Amino acid sequence: TGLPVLPGSSVKGIIRSSFKPTEYIKEKLGENYTDEKIKLLEQWIFEGKTGENPIAVYNRIIFFDALIFPGKEGFLAEDFLTPHSRIFSEPVPIKFLRILPGSGVTFGFKIPEQTKPAPNFSINASRVRDLFKEIILDIGVGAMTGYGYGHLTFADNT
Repeated sequence: TGLPVLPGSSVKGIIRSSFKPTEYIKEKLGENYTDEKIKLLEQWIFEGKTGENPIAVYNRIIFFDALIFPGKEGFLAEDFLTPHSRIFSEPVPIKFLRILPGSGVTFGFKIPEQTKPAPNFSINASRVRDLFKEIILDIGVGAMTGYGYGHLTFADNT
């Protein structure tokens, strides 16, 4: 359709990228989460395993596509990037679509309530959901986050 989309696989990749190195996740979850526990949590979330045992497909976390909806001014606008092959010589503007500030993005996850990454380790499903939210808000989504694009704020509209 040409509309911007944030596939669930990209959401999963954004979240997974925050697990290496483990210090960031320790900061978010607390010091009682050791490197071993974080590795078990990562395997459970992203590989569908508890230790070496596979989890049934219907008990795994599902990352849904993010839904984008308009704000008061709509939700798409044109923007331009002007790379130069030589400094200040022969600029060729490249037009692209951006999502306007004030637009909304809804992220969806199916997180089973039975959250046991290992036999002697469990984590509350709401804590996993909160962790995902914190990661997305901290890291941002999409291209050019270093230039101010893709940074999100939380709005509880439930």
